[in-house]
Order: sequence, then structure tokens, then C-alpha cells
Amino acid sequence: MQVTLHFLAQIKRAAGVSRQTLEIPAGATLREILETLAQQHGPEFHSLLTTASPSLLFFQGELRVGLDHAVMQDAQIDVVAPMAGG
Repeated sequence: MQVTLHFLAQIKRAAGVSRQTLEIPAGATLREILETLAQQHGPEFHSLLTTASPSLLFFQGELRVGLDHAVMQDAQIDVVAPMAGG
């Protein structure tokens, strides 16, 4: 089963790519996918996932999803770190 993740803002910078497609087992949750990604990318990406995890936003299409969301075949997930500005 495949899922594509789109990384935005500092998540994209930490990952070094704007998107990544992964093979995942059926029924995998977003949390499990993020754990896999944290092992694949460098320490900055891992740190950002673990320290910013409560504030990260995940969208499948226009639907905001949580870490326990079971990801479906060919899903596209946007990973967004909220930013403050002024």
C-alpha cells in the first residue's frame, strides 16, 4: 500500500524534500508512518517531529486528521507546522 506525504515550511526544510511516497502496511496509522519517517531522515527532522508533534497539523485532502488516523491506499497527507508571523 502506498501513501504520499507533502511536507511544508520547516518540515520540508528538515526532510530535505517536499514530498515522499512510502510503502506502508494496510491499516498503518499516521503515527506509525511518522515513526518510520523519523528513522529515515536526519536528526533535525526527528527532533522536529518529536518536539513539535503536538502542534503539527495533518490533512488528508481538506480533512484534518490525527495521529491515530488509519491511512488508506494512495492517500496524500499534508504535514504542516503552524507558523506565527506579524
